[in-house]
Amino acid sequence: MKYEVIVMPRAEQEMEDAFEWLSTKTDQHAPTRYNGLVEAILSLDEMAGRCPIVPEATRGAEELRQLLYGDRWHSYRVIFAIRGTKVVVLHVRHAAQDRLP
Repeated sequence: MKYEVIVMPRAEQEMEDAFEWLSTKTDQHAPTRYNGLVEAILSLDEMAGRCPIVPEATRGAEELRQLLYGDRWHSYRVIFAIRGTKVVVLHVRHAAQDRLP
C-alpha cells in the first residue's frame, strides 16, 4: 500500500531545531544528516507498518509507531501514526530525549 506522508508543523520544527543544534557541532555533516532524515521519513510512504509501536504506547490511545534514524551518537525517533492512507509524522525527537508523556 502506498501512503501519503504528512509532516506536522511541530515535527518540522523539531527537525529544524535538531539541524540547527547539529550545525553547531558539525556543520559539514549536518546537511547530510538532515537530508538523510528527510529521506527516511519519505520512505514511510511504503510499508509504514514495518516500524514498531512506540515503547510508551498505552491501551486505548492512538497507535503510534517509530522509525529510528541515525547512528549511535545522532539517533532520532520519528514518531508517527497511520491514519487510513496517510502517515502522519507527529514528532522527531533525539533518541536520548525523554519518552513522550
